[in-house]
Formats: sequence, C-alpha cells, structure tokens
Amino acid sequence: MRPYNINIFIMNIFSIFTDPFMDRRRVAVFGVIAVLVWVSTVMLLLQESRAGHRRVILIVIDGLRSDAIDKNHWMQLPAFSYLIHQGASTLNARSDVHDTKALPNNVSIITGRPVYDTDSAHRYVLNSYTGQAIHDIRNKYIHSFFDVLYSNNYRNAFFASKHWMGLFIKSYTAPRPPGSIFNRKKNPSRFQSFVVTEKDDAKTFEAFMIELTNFDARCIFLHFSGVEAAGRASGWDVSSPESPYMKAVAQVDGYLGEILETVQKRRHLRGNVFLIVTSSHGGSPNPDAFQVPANFTVPFLVWGPGVARGTDLYALNPDRRRDPEEFLVPYNRDQQPIRNAEAGNLALHLLDLSPIPSSIINGLQSLRVSASGDL
Repeated sequence: MRPYNINIFIMNIFSIFTDPFMDRRRVAVFGVIAVLVWVSTVMLLLQESRAGHRRVILIVIDGLRSDAIDKNHWMQLPAFSYLIHQGASTLNARSDVHDTKALPNNVSIITGRPVYDTDSAHRYVLNSYTGQAIHDIRNKYIHSFFDVLYSNNYRNAFFASKHWMGLFIKSYTAPRPPGSIFNRKKNPSRFQSFVVTEKDDAKTFEAFMIELTNFDARCIFLHFSGVEAAGRASGWDVSSPESPYMKAVAQVDGYLGEILETVQKRRHLRGNVFLIVTSSHGGSPNPDAFQVPANFTVPFLVWGPGVARGTDLYALNPDRRRDPEEFLVPYNRDQQPIRNAEAGNLALHLLDLSPIPSSIINGLQSLRVSASGDL
C-alpha cells in the first residue's frame, strides 16, 4: 500500500464521523475496528521488512539412526531429503568414542569436549540430572557455546523435550565457578528464552516457533526426544514406515518441514538462517553399548546460505576429516571423523564468532560446509 493510499484511507475513516446522516455510535465501533486492522497491518509489514541477520538453529534429535533417513526413506521424509539434497551432510558421523548415552553427548555438543579420554573432557557421564551443574563434576567452569554467544551480546534460546536437559539451565542460567557465591549482576543468565518439557516434542516445538517468528535469537538450540523414546519402547525398526520408531522420525520430519517453510516465507529469515541437524546417538536393542555401529553412527546435516548443495561433508574436508567407514575411531588419531560434538563450534563459526574456550572438537573451527571454503 503506497503512502497516499494510506492517507486517503485514514481521511475516509474520519470523514465518516462528520456525516450528519450516519449513526455515529455504530460507525464509531466500525471505525475503531478499521483503525486497529490498519495498525496491525502496518506492524506486520514492519516486522516482515526489518533487516535480517545470520541465525543458527542447532537441532539435536536423540536416538536418530542414520539409516532411518537414508535414500530408502526419502519419499516418506521430504524435509530430511531436502536438507540432504540442498545442503552438506554425512550419514557417517560419530558420537563420543566411549559413550553413546544421550545426555553426555548433548554435553559434548554444547561444550565441544569429549566425555572421557583427555584433560579437556567434561566427564559428565550420567544420563540423568541430579541437581549438579556440569562444572561440579570437574570442579571447574566448563565453557559452552552459550558463553560465547552471551559475551557477544547475542540473544540465545534453548528448547528441549526431556527433563534432564534442565542440566543446561542449571549450568548456564547463573554460571559461576563451583563453590562461589551467586551474584545476579556478575552471573546473569546465558539464556534469554528457554523451555524444557518432559517428553513433549509438540509443546517444545510450539515454544520454539514462537521464538523463531517473534524474537531475534541469533542461535536457538532445539532438542527432540520422541525418536529415542519410540526406539526404547518399541524397537528401532527402520524397515517399515509404519513402525513406531519410523512414525516418530516422520513426526520430526514434519517439524523440520515447518521450520523450512517458515524460514522461506518470512522476509527477515529468508537467506539468513542456518540449520545444523545431528543426533546424540543412534539406536539398537542395546542403545548404550558404545561399540555397536548402529549406536555410534549418527547423521550430521548442514543447510543455509552459502552451504554446498547436495555435497558430502567428507568430500568438502578431504584434508581435515576422514571417513571412518564402519570403524569407531579414537580421539588420538591424526585425522578425525566428523562428530556430533562439532556442532557447537560450527554454529559459532557460521555466526563469525570465536570457538568455545578450551574446546578440542572442532576447536579450530576447521570443518568446512561450503565448496569455496568461505564457511
């Protein structure tokens, strides 16, 4: 609507009130409604036209097997298929070397550290939340990518669908060295928005979408637990789209499709959003057995502006990462496989931010997702 049309519209509204033959009380009601509609329209146009900036959505899907989203399932999973064909990806990434439990791997993703093995390991080995912070295990502060976002004054949001993910709220809402006295001014929250539900992917996703469409978080962490819950309850059957496990995967595919549709429809999001999608672990009848390939093999998908399309991540990083084939590769090998724990530092790299302090998994931000090497 051009400016002079808006002015004429306003003049016509006010002219109604000066017409002596009109029922002013009735017209006043319709006039107020018309003004409210006009104001709402202008506000919507302003929201859609505001300048966009880079954003990253880091999505962790607990229990997602790589073979659940391979080419045999693309017809049933259009969003996963789109991300693979329009982005850079691998279905042969790795979880932690010695741990395929969900919570320890989520800690690795957020901190860029192994569970065990090195002096930099976070060593949070519990698959539950006991009220302790991550830092209490090592008796020292364990930095996360939330800290880097906060130090750069970036809005940060966190949405998870399992109660033990509250570990991160405990650890980074008021982060401080273990034993120190809490000071609200010195220890502000790393999150400007967070929701943690108990195994409710739908409610978690609803809260996430409010954040995505109405606020300006530069990085949003989104966690789904339904796929793992279906696998543990009914088995990890990837052979039939009607299995409870594959139905849970299809539900997450629907959520991803809604995210992609929203990003492409909203002007301030279009061309500005990166998606990183990975899993804490795969799944098998014994999902916590770290030596089982179905457990330690996970997907790693990246999509967004400048990301290579339909390209294998190992092909983009021939001198930096090595395809592990079917093997479980220890951390002391020179060339590492791509790991789910690379996601935190990759998210920061896509936002042109420095890596997580003291992190060693993609600590040099060397994983590339574009053919030109710009990303």
